[in-house]
Amino acid sequence: NGKGAGTINLSHRVLSVAYNTAVRHGDLPRNPVLHAKKPRVQSVETKPIPRKDFIKIYQEAMKDPYMHARIEIGGMVGPRPGEALGLKWSDIDWEAQTITFQRQIQREDGVGLVFQSLKQDEIHVVLLSETQLKILATHRRHQALQKAKWHDDEDLMFPNTKGKKNDEKRDRRLFKELLTRAGVGDYQLYQLRKTAFTNMASVTDMRTLKDFSGHKQISTLIGHYVYSTNESMTRAIGEMDK
Repeated sequence: NGKGAGTINLSHRVLSVAYNTAVRHGDLPRNPVLHAKKPRVQSVETKPIPRKDFIKIYQEAMKDPYMHARIEIGGMVGPRPGEALGLKWSDIDWEAQTITFQRQIQREDGVGLVFQSLKQDEIHVVLLSETQLKILATHRRHQALQKAKWHDDEDLMFPNTKGKKNDEKRDRRLFKELLTRAGVGDYQLYQLRKTAFTNMASVTDMRTLKDFSGHKQISTLIGHYVYSTNESMTRAIGEMDK
């Protein structure tokens, strides 16, 4: 039915675990998934945005305080899209120079946009640089000028045009429009997360990156988020030459 490889593989694993539990509880004599033929599918891996294109995207984003802050958070700090949309101004400790990720925005059927706990279900605190704080402060000042048009104010860092929870579809649309203006190819919003962690991996150790990203396992980072780049390969070869 056109489902992606990730959805198919995840569905197979979830069903297998569920039926194994049923067998363990004595509700079923065997796990039927063990005898089911899983479709042969191949995952299409999404990689970080190439450096040259990310620079173009970032430079174009700098023309608008909202998008500058959104790309700075997405491409340099690396939260999931829903986590970025769930950020509130109260999550920033300006004195300690930290930002706390403690919620995400998701759409629930029949309910609409709601706040939910994070995927790892743990609050995650990240240290911000002086430059990042200035970018966010500029965005906040410009946002204050728009509040006269708002219907509500939920203290969100990246709200919709009425000050309420932002839809991930709109977030993706704004990103696609930014790509067009920047004159680069088509990328997914989630690739900003991989871009952030891949770039950080080239300038720090994996333990620091693990703590920064909020992941519990370094193997998850290496297997899904951190990739070698032309620049990192060139540096490695240069060091070997030395």
